[in-house]
Amino acid sequence: MIEAERFILIGCLLQGALGRKFEVWMPQSIEALSGSCVLIPCRFDIDYKYDNDLTAKAIGFWRKRLPYGKIVFNSSRPDKKIKGTLIGKLEEKNCTTILNRFLLSHTDTYFFRLESQTPLMYVFPTGVKINVQDSPPKPKITPERVEVMEGTSVSLSCFCCSPLSQTPPKSDMDPQAE
Repeated sequence: MIEAERFILIGCLLQGALGRKFEVWMPQSIEALSGSCVLIPCRFDIDYKYDNDLTAKAIGFWRKRLPYGKIVFNSSRPDKKIKGTLIGKLEEKNCTTILNRFLLSHTDTYFFRLESQTPLMYVFPTGVKINVQDSPPKPKITPERVEVMEGTSVSLSCFCCSPLSQTPPKSDMDPQAE
């Protein structure tokens, strides 16, 4: 009886280790501001039989609209429609990417594709919907009511939340904007 239990336990452990499949984890949707960059947190797993094929030479792509739609970003060629940087290390199953200068016309669903110089090539069927807004959300003032007396000075500050300092949003009012 103990041999049968041991056999079942080893079978369950092997099934977990060998039962890996292609999967990707990223947000379902991301809100972006037109003219700024977008950070797509992304990680993936692959079928165990491709473990040795996942090397530092692997390339990441982002496709627009459909899993087999037009390639708009290629981590090995900066001349694609959308410029950016794959900041994750594919060999560590990290596909986190920064896409620069997003425009309203870039609003769409994006799908990640992984390629190696080996048989490893896969388009993950789960995408991320990136919604680009022309203007940031309306500011929130706290406290909501502030009494100001005529003749007194008031200081107002405006902050823009941007985790990506390489390409911060630009303002039409900024004389140094591109």
